[in-house]
Amino acid sequence: MPATTHPETEAPETGGPFDGMVDIHGNPIQEAGSDEPDNGDSTPPPDPEGKALFDRSSYDREDLAIPKVDGQQIDKIAVKFTGRILLDRSAPADVALYNRLQMGADVELRCAGKVTSTGAGWTTNREGDLDAIVGEKAVKVETVWVLSPEQL
Repeated sequence: MPATTHPETEAPETGGPFDGMVDIHGNPIQEAGSDEPDNGDSTPPPDPEGKALFDRSSYDREDLAIPKVDGQQIDKIAVKFTGRILLDRSAPADVALYNRLQMGADVELRCAGKVTSTGAGWTTNREGDLDAIVGEKAVKVETVWVLSPEQL
C-alpha cells in the first residue's frame, strides 16, 4: 500500500526542521546526521562488548554537555509544558484554532513561555537500583501562535 503524504504539513525539501533556530549560546542548531563539517569533534567508538544500551561516552562531546548532578552524568532529558491561554472569542483565528482542537487530533503550534523550574530526578530498575538520572525543566506557556502550513 503506498504511503500517504500530507503536503500541507511536510517540511520543504530545502532545509530542515531546525533552520533558523539557535541554541542558548546563539549557535545554529543542526539536524542529527547533517552534512555540516565535523569541526574536529569525534564520537567515541561504541561499547566494544556490545553490552551497553547506549554509549554514555558520547555525552562528553561539547555539543552534548550538560552540568552533572551530584557528580552524576544526566542520562535522559525532558521538558514539561504547562499553562493556559485564553483565546479571543471575537477573533476568527482563535475560534478556528479552538474548533480544530478535537480529541486525538494532531496539532502544530508555536508557543512562547517562561521557564518555571529546573532540576533532576531519577528512574530505577525493577530491583530498585538507580537506572538513569533525568534532567527536567518546565515551561509555562504564555503565548500561542497558529501557523499556516507555509510557515511550518
